[in-house]
Amino acid sequence: MPQVEAYKAAREHLLYSVSAAAVRDPDHLPPLDAREVALYYLLAQSVRQDRRDPTKRKRVMKDRELVDLTLDKARQLFLESLTPEERLRGLAPEERLRGLPPEQVLARFKPEERLRGIPPEHAILALNDTMLAQLPESLLASLPGDVQAKIRARLGR
Repeated sequence: MPQVEAYKAAREHLLYSVSAAAVRDPDHLPPLDAREVALYYLLAQSVRQDRRDPTKRKRVMKDRELVDLTLDKARQLFLESLTPEERLRGLAPEERLRGLPPEQVLARFKPEERLRGIPPEHAILALNDTMLAQLPESLLASLPGDVQAKIRARLGR
């Protein structure tokens, strides 16, 4: 990491991250410690609030785009320093899977694991339409009404 004349102190990484030197060379931003990360988020929150007030925006941040670029780079470096487990901590399962197609999620599981926990009368809905069409009417009649209705709708019966 290059020496920075104005910000040599170890506890001034955050200050350095919004300096002109950091903007010129954003790939050499130092890692932020927990205290600096907390301060970063407080600053980012203040910046977001100031953006909503046009009078403050002009007065407080003349080089807003430059600061945004530097903060984005610092945020990216911070995220890259986290393990996958740390990144996902606190997210609900549906948030973890958002954006992934079902096929990609299910590809991780063996076929026998994919339907684990689903009652057999509902697991039958996982069959493709060709296989469903081959089921005897007596089997369909033994299924719960909602399952029968779904199968008949899929097969156009």
